[in-house]
Amino acid sequence: MASPVFFEFVQRETSGHEAEVSIIVKDNLPCYVLRGDKLVWKTSSGRIKSVVMDDLNPGQRYSIIINELDSGVKPEIRLIRPTGYTAAEY
Repeated sequence: MASPVFFEFVQRETSGHEAEVSIIVKDNLPCYVLRGDKLVWKTSSGRIKSVVMDDLNPGQRYSIIINELDSGVKPEIRLIRPTGYTAAEY
């Protein structure tokens, strides 16, 4: 996928219901500033949660703790552009 961003890591906390997510904006092609992008994930109850990320320049990293995860399955996490396009998935 020719995306300007990628998931550096997703690390579960001990409880299994939270995870630290780290995203990096590429500083090689394709690269551009991310503005208004959202990190979206599915909770253990099936709800969709999201957070609007800070503006990120090429080469910058964004880290966040997400919660309400199902401890028994891989989390479903997506980075959504303001246009609705999925830029990256984990």
